[in-house]
Amino acid sequence: MRNVTHFKAKDYGAEPAADQNVADFANRKLTLFAQSCRLFAERVAVGQLRLIDAADMLQSAAELSGLCEMVGEDAVQRTMADAFTACAAHDLS
Repeated sequence: MRNVTHFKAKDYGAEPAADQNVADFANRKLTLFAQSCRLFAERVAVGQLRLIDAADMLQSAAELSGLCEMVGEDAVQRTMADAFTACAAHDLS
C-alpha cells in the first residue's frame, strides 16, 4: 500500500496563509503593547513614574520583543503617543 495523503489542509482552508498568521501575531502584540502603554500613562498621570522613564521602558520593551521590527518604529511611537495623549486628555476634563 502506498503512503498517500488523503486530506490536504488547503482543500479545506484549515491553514491560513503564513503572511496572515504573521500579521495577526503582530496585531495581537501591538494590542498588548498599547495596553501596557495605557498602564504606564496612568502611572505617569498620578506621579508614580516620570514620563521620560516610562517612555524609555516602553521603547526598550518594544525593541527587545521585536515589535519595532514587526510593525515599524512609527507604529510603536504612535501607540505610545496615543496612550499618553488619551490619559492627559482624560486628566484635563
